Amino acid sequence: MLALKPDLRLYGSVNHPLISGRAQIEYGTVYFQKKEFTVKKGVFDFINPYKIEPAIDVQSQIKIREWAVFLNISGTPDNLKFTLSSDPWETQENILSLLITGRTTQELISEEDGLSRSSTKILADILAETAQKQIKDATGLDVVELEYEEATDAEASDEVKVTMGKALSQRVTVKYGMQTKNARVIQQVITEYKLLENLLINAFQDTEGHYGGGLQFRLEFR
Repeated sequence: MLALKPDLRLYGSVNHPLISGRAQIEYGTVYFQKKEFTVKKGVFDFINPYKIEPAIDVQSQIKIREWAVFLNISGTPDNLKFTLSSDPWETQENILSLLITGRTTQELISEEDGLSRSSTKILADILAETAQKQIKDATGLDVVELEYEEATDAEASDEVKVTMGKALSQRVTVKYGMQTKNARVIQQVITEYKLLENLLINAFQDTEGHYGGGLQFRLEFR
């Protein structure tokens, strides 16, 4: 929500109205990563002589523990740029981690007893877990899996895997997967059939010409 103080001029024709001038933000809030930032200052400048397209410049802030996190939004509505910074200074990874979890990536590593996962991998997993739930809620899909694996050597590239699926019945589930591997994009279709409560049979085929199947025994603990 933004409260604006406009100083605008309407001109042009009925069929092609235009606006010039500036609307200054007096106060308001913006949301990013489900966090509410307080706007410190901002303007909407209508300077495009061909269409109604404001140039936006908004500076906002939120306090997370001892950090002041700043979010600057600039550009036009079709090409907005979001810039994060903090005081005390932190990397972009740490700022995102603070916004999502309230902790830095170093603190998350410490909580895992110093396991060898990198801060990038930890943050990617956190973002994936958050996005998976949001996509499920928005689309009604039964399966949404986002995976990120860092390259193990300099010649390899990071791998990203996305899998989405829908249960067609109590026994049949169809999944579609897309994976980046060694700079290639591989697509895969998987069909799962539940033989018994904990026993699945699946068949797959991908765009590399591979196909196959298997049996899977699954136990879930809560």
